[in-house]
Amino acid sequence: MVKNKIGLLYILFLICAVNFVSQAEIIPPLKRSLQLTGNFGELRTNHFHTGLDFRASIGTPVYAVDSGYVSRITVSAGGYGNALYITHPSGITSVYAHLNAFTPKICKILQHQQEQLKYYAVDLSFLPTDIQVKKGEIVAYTGNRGSSGGPHLHFEMRDTQTQNPLEPLNYLKDKIKDTRSPKIKAISIMPYRGVVNNTNTQIIKVGENSVVPQIKVWGDLILAVEAYDYMDGMRNIYGVHYVNLYKDEELIYSSYIDTLSFDKGRQINTYINSEQFLKDKSLYMQSFLAPGNTLPFYEKNKISNNGVVTIDEERVYKFRYEVFDYYGNKDEYAFEIVGEKTESEPIKQKSVKYNEEYIIEEENFRMRIPAYALYDNYIPQYSKSDTIKSGNYSAIHTIEPYYAGVDKNCKLSIRIDADTIQDKNKYYIVSINSEGKKKGKVSQEYISEYSDGWLTTQVKTFGQFVVKADQTKPYIKYHGVVDGEIRFTVKDDESGLKYFKGEVDGEFVVFTYDMKDKIARYKIDTKKIEQGTIHTLKFEAIDNCGNEKLYLGNLRF
Repeated sequence: MVKNKIGLLYILFLICAVNFVSQAEIIPPLKRSLQLTGNFGELRTNHFHTGLDFRASIGTPVYAVDSGYVSRITVSAGGYGNALYITHPSGITSVYAHLNAFTPKICKILQHQQEQLKYYAVDLSFLPTDIQVKKGEIVAYTGNRGSSGGPHLHFEMRDTQTQNPLEPLNYLKDKIKDTRSPKIKAISIMPYRGVVNNTNTQIIKVGENSVVPQIKVWGDLILAVEAYDYMDGMRNIYGVHYVNLYKDEELIYSSYIDTLSFDKGRQINTYINSEQFLKDKSLYMQSFLAPGNTLPFYEKNKISNNGVVTIDEERVYKFRYEVFDYYGNKDEYAFEIVGEKTESEPIKQKSVKYNEEYIIEEENFRMRIPAYALYDNYIPQYSKSDTIKSGNYSAIHTIEPYYAGVDKNCKLSIRIDADTIQDKNKYYIVSINSEGKKKGKVSQEYISEYSDGWLTTQVKTFGQFVVKADQTKPYIKYHGVVDGEIRFTVKDDESGLKYFKGEVDGEFVVFTYDMKDKIARYKIDTKKIEQGTIHTLKFEAIDNCGNEKLYLGNLRF
């Protein structure tokens, strides 16, 4: 039933589909007032938001927006959590994510596959004849699973052939009202082979009581705008869709987010000013196309000199930003830059081309940065701290700039300075912050391979790296039967949880798991497990360094 390759039925399905992505007539995925908590193209950490987020309490029915078939089901502790993909004859695939549960007919097929694979996290593909659905049929129920900040439905429309996300409001525009304009919050003026006020980046704060500084520039600069959208009846903030920049009333930059590509998602790190985001979480959209920027939503025929602005006359230059939301609501802000010659020389830095491989090779440290991994031309800078703090098995190795986006995996190798552990599988490389703690809400540790005193892994970030060791078993706590569910708390705070499995009377049972509460749950099937008798219960968990924890006990309910 589950396909491993494209079958004849799938090919026939595509032949019957239209040869272009049309704006099909669909119904909303929820039968209630549609309230957006997140919009398409909204700026997120390391990615653009690829759909719409609809406010909905847990358990709200989710409807197929059009007839078609379930082509994919994914289940994971993070990311989309529980997600359903429905492919439609129009050439569109609709996606429903962070679900609490699927309908019984879908759930039965999913559980069968999980039991066959003996694994909770799955990514399953189906043929057109396996699970057919009709327009308006209930297919799932909303939830808060995976990397979700609260109960809602994440909804996408994708081009079936390319899987590129499309703007869902193209299909639901009339179902949502928006008369509120976006607001420009600030302007950033950054030197780029030029000099800005004889110092670094200058910020213009936009507001009634803001004092606008006089900006004096000579040479090349990059401009960026911080702006957010708002919607009727909502307190949320959203991303803007359209950005225009004018110089002396000539359009010199234009972008419009109406389609995205998953393989270009990390390029948000060149779309925004990543350095400013690292400082204060502000999201400045740069009016600049770095050489390695291949995002699809720039109107390149309207962009001068890749967005680099040259100030080479001693006069006043007039600039104006325009920002629009999807519904055409607009805000604009005009400002001036004074061209003034200066004796200060712009900082000249050696650089390598973004489209060439670059290798950093130092004592006890190596990094291979492949071609096209960087977005701009520069040389990453290396340094290290020789002090081995408690819990570290190597020096701390640093690659700067911290904020630089990296688009491809870089091969990273570190020599273990204190190679004292017999089981080399216990070593792992971790990314840490300036305080020596693991970065991010979710620890960024990397699966590593040991060879002759060196540990090697793949990373997609710069920053500080160090070797640690995990010799501690995962944490398991049995909570008993709660509301008809067997519950365990399962976590690993070092190398991270790799795998878990539960059995009742020696038979595999499907425990669900969510990364937020770290609780594994199995809803007891009374058709399989008899009430009023004693059963054996087994639960095991393994972390990424091979440490295993086992729980054995009796189940009474």
